[in-house]
Amino acid sequence: MSEAALWRWLKSANSPSVFLWRVENSVSSGSPDVAGYIEGYGQVYFELKYSHPVGEDARPRTHARVSQEIWHCRLTELGSTCHFVLLQVGKERFLIPGSYTSQFNKMPLRDLRKFSVGGSSPTEIMQMLIKSLEK
Repeated sequence: MSEAALWRWLKSANSPSVFLWRVENSVSSGSPDVAGYIEGYGQVYFELKYSHPVGEDARPRTHARVSQEIWHCRLTELGSTCHFVLLQVGKERFLIPGSYTSQFNKMPLRDLRKFSVGGSSPTEIMQMLIKSLEK
């Protein structure tokens, strides 16, 4: 598995009401990997991260770059709730609100589990995302 494989998995959520696309941007450091639109909710953004499996007390072997933390922090300051880190550690997936981007770098696997979406399908990820946007 890799970040590219995580993207292939996520993009299968595309449907008549969900449109996701990969953002390849070498001009603006910190921009998310994936942008999208959910009908009735608007724009969403995902930073994709992958780590090989780690122990319960270990941190994943990936992290957000400072430029990515700044991007998510700025959106959070503006009141946005539509930006996320989709982290996969081994076979587990975590949907982390963008407001936690700087904290997830320091969290061991056991603490990340509160954001777990397990082996959920991309469609279930979108349903969870919609519920979070409704709050």
